[in-house]
Amino acid sequence: MQLECGDVLLRPTRLEDLDFVLALEQDAENRPFIGSWTREQHADAIRSPVREHWVIERAQPEGYLIVYDLRELGQGVYVKRMVVAPKGLGVGRAALQALVEHAFADLDVPYVWLAVFRDNLRAQRTYAGLGFEIGALGEAERAALQSIETFSERSHIMFLRRADLTR
Repeated sequence: MQLECGDVLLRPTRLEDLDFVLALEQDAENRPFIGSWTREQHADAIRSPVREHWVIERAQPEGYLIVYDLRELGQGVYVKRMVVAPKGLGVGRAALQALVEHAFADLDVPYVWLAVFRDNLRAQRTYAGLGFEIGALGEAERAALQSIETFSERSHIMFLRRADLTR
């Protein structure tokens, strides 16, 4: 399966893509705004039936995106991490748009959500431009998030609800 938005393509990450993914994750421009994983953690996400690990491409790989399918917990799709380089060209926005369309159309979730560091204003503007809004975690979301990772109090949670797109 591939996802597209304009000239941006998302394709499933392959194990041979992990050198690219790890280099992008360790880039000095990205490190302050994202967590980092080992090669094995990324490989586990690629193999997991409840995670999607995507490479973001135009003519060549320009980023990656990881999401957790939390439908079994009733919590939609959680965007774990998105990293793109070069920045400011709309690649991340297009990739996230393709992912949102996939989540609503193919996975039939009521919402997509993510955590973003409070000082990552560039990312917050991108997410808000797609309709994501800062919201409070409900008990169910907090429990789901705590089951998959430690939540940083340095972060906002942003939601995009399917119902908000139909207004």
